[in-house]
Amino acid sequence: MTGLVDDKGRDEDFFLRNGLPPETRGLCYDYVHTRYPGLTVQDAQPQGFCSHTLFVGEALVVQFRPPTHQLDVGLVQEACRVYGDLAPETHLLGELRVEACSSSRGEGCPKGVNSNEPCHRTAGIEGSCDKLLVYSMSRIPGVSLADFREQQVDDVLSCKSKLGSYHKRDVISDFVRLSHRALQQAIPGDSASLATRKGRIGTSLQRRLEHMQSGLPLRFRARVTAVLSSLERIEALPWVLTHGDFTPSNVMVKTDSTERQGASERALTGGLRISGLIDWAEVEYLPFGVGLYGLEELLGESVVDDGEDQSRGGRYPAPKSMFEYYGGHRELRRTFWEELGARVPRLNTDKAFRETVELARVLGILLWHGIAFDNGRLDRVVQPGVDDEEIQRLDLFLLGSPAASWGTVGPHRRRFRCWATIKTAVSYIKGLLFGRLTARD
Repeated sequence: MTGLVDDKGRDEDFFLRNGLPPETRGLCYDYVHTRYPGLTVQDAQPQGFCSHTLFVGEALVVQFRPPTHQLDVGLVQEACRVYGDLAPETHLLGELRVEACSSSRGEGCPKGVNSNEPCHRTAGIEGSCDKLLVYSMSRIPGVSLADFREQQVDDVLSCKSKLGSYHKRDVISDFVRLSHRALQQAIPGDSASLATRKGRIGTSLQRRLEHMQSGLPLRFRARVTAVLSSLERIEALPWVLTHGDFTPSNVMVKTDSTERQGASERALTGGLRISGLIDWAEVEYLPFGVGLYGLEELLGESVVDDGEDQSRGGRYPAPKSMFEYYGGHRELRRTFWEELGARVPRLNTDKAFRETVELARVLGILLWHGIAFDNGRLDRVVQPGVDDEEIQRLDLFLLGSPAASWGTVGPHRRRFRCWATIKTAVSYIKGLLFGRLTARD
């Protein structure tokens, strides 16, 4: 018997954002029920920004995406070759057509639309489309890193301070393995075939850097100029298949022991592993090191005024959020480079190579936080007062200044960091207190 779990969550925004009529959501369910009769269909929660996702049975995902956010199935399949089961097997099932309006006054609109009012199809926040592309994917086990972090905040009895340190190191180690795995399947920077393998970002690195050199606040200019002057060296590095949206919502994790048994030390410190990456819409070949921008996401978290992680689905960074490093982030960073150096000895023996890889990492940070997403347009340099969340991350990641960009946006935002720090301290004390009480029991 087919089951339906109806939990709209944030996904209504997806349909509105793409100028789709309200009944489109039901059409998505009808499509899945017709293609996979007898299987339970459930909304994925949280939903992403660029797609509507349904879980079908226990092992399948069906995703609906507008053409502006279509997947390059060939590249996603190549990701499966490079990363194995850490990337989902993906296939294009077809298209879901939505009846288009023939005029801005609603003529020809689906039933229920008032033809005397401006058509919702032309009033979409980000434009409108008349079809959704439908993909099937294998389901990556586990939960997103964003959800896992939220669970740890809520679970005082998990002895967060000790459990967190183990888990952070585990995830860092897995990120090392991911990075090394990509390098093993790299295309040499001088390969004749590279020109045909470059994607949207890879073919426009110099132009984007030049735009940021002139468009970012002056305090970032030296960093941009250093990367731009070294671009030839960076582009000579091996090019690796790079996940273009390495955020906590797209990193799936699972623990070695899924259930805690009493308060045993062993259960509380069970390892945390990256079980896969989802949302490969921005995947492409880029110089080795560019993808290391993702390391920052593992060294801290995004917080807002209530101190909670705000990376669960939807827009990232979340509005009014700021990024904060963990207390032990320097040690974690050293661990990353030590473990990566053990797998890539050239990082330890070739100073110029190491410097170039680190410049490529800075390039990655600039590309992912210096260019506004703007629903996938990726053609505008971020601006203070408009993209403060991204500017704050540039300040922190490039200049080591946690809140320099927040001084101009009002005192109500500057209090976020203080409150988040207080809440973290309280959680830490509770973790120690309950951990000790449990240990004595």
